[in-house]
Amino acid sequence: MPVLLVCSHPKRGEAWWAHIQSYFADPARRASGRVDFNKITMSLEGDVSDRLFAVADPHGRAHTPVADLRDETLESNLLPVTMPDVFWAYDAAVTLPRKVYDLQRESSLDIRDDFTLFGGRLLTWSPVEDTALAGAVNGDPTIEATGELLDGSPDSERVLVRLLNNAFRQDLRDDCAFHGKRHMLYFRATDDLSPRSWNTSGTHWRSVFKPHAKKTNPSQVSYYKHAGLKWQFLNLDDDWFCALTPDYYYSIDGYRESRFTAQYLSGIKRLERNPAVLGETRMWAAILAGREGGHDSLFSQNERILDFGKLVTFDTDRGIDEAKWKRAAEASDPTDPLADGELAETA
Repeated sequence: MPVLLVCSHPKRGEAWWAHIQSYFADPARRASGRVDFNKITMSLEGDVSDRLFAVADPHGRAHTPVADLRDETLESNLLPVTMPDVFWAYDAAVTLPRKVYDLQRESSLDIRDDFTLFGGRLLTWSPVEDTALAGAVNGDPTIEATGELLDGSPDSERVLVRLLNNAFRQDLRDDCAFHGKRHMLYFRATDDLSPRSWNTSGTHWRSVFKPHAKKTNPSQVSYYKHAGLKWQFLNLDDDWFCALTPDYYYSIDGYRESRFTAQYLSGIKRLERNPAVLGETRMWAAILAGREGGHDSLFSQNERILDFGKLVTFDTDRGIDEAKWKRAAEASDPTDPLADGELAETA
């Protein structure tokens, strides 16, 4: 059973507390047999219910906010997705995706990502005639209903997910590059490596590509930060959604990946709070829905394969006090691990 020691000053209306078990877990404190109260970190002033419920350590750094009874609307990272009713199936001339790309590169036409191979066939969302995919197929196609891939078998659903993933890449190909190992899309660099921002709501802009200067020499670029996105298509109760997970790509020249990507990602994920992640999620949702400040986005200028709705929201009768949640988040060390020293990139 947790034991709390409370020390009070009635005339001043002040009190302090310590959780005995965690306090004396330190051998030096246990040997001294005394409790030294820190009047700042161990104060009972204000609402400390969240710390008490979590039986926080003596310095009050660890606590779990408790849900209150309140009406709240939660915004998810799920976008409803609408896919074409039919797809085209051809006899494939090759058996490996990389061979399909090799054949496409032999043509002078734009490369297409919106295909997959399965059972000796090449499946795609539109005819291959007069496109780079024409050299990768034999004969005439059959046009099949997309619903045939929803027959409940795992193989069929995996094929459909591959088609959706590749349609996703195709729709964003003009402005986003694909990172195969991380299964992530990220904004390409601008031609002159200048910063680029995206208009998400009329007057609100978010950075999607930005150079970051060296701390030791601001005239030189340390790395370039690209807004990125990981995604997953999900079949939930026979409705399809795309789950969005914002991410980042770091390059040394706008193209080649930085060898310090892991450190950069660790730093930004420790510093970013929920509003920043929500802002990135909303930005990608606006991009996918073809919204840019109330006008069509660059992505909607070309014909799109997939259509997306608005982020799904959920109503709940439980909520967490934002002030408490913020205190819990800020209790962790907010230090950027990259701030203590300059990381040196080499070409």
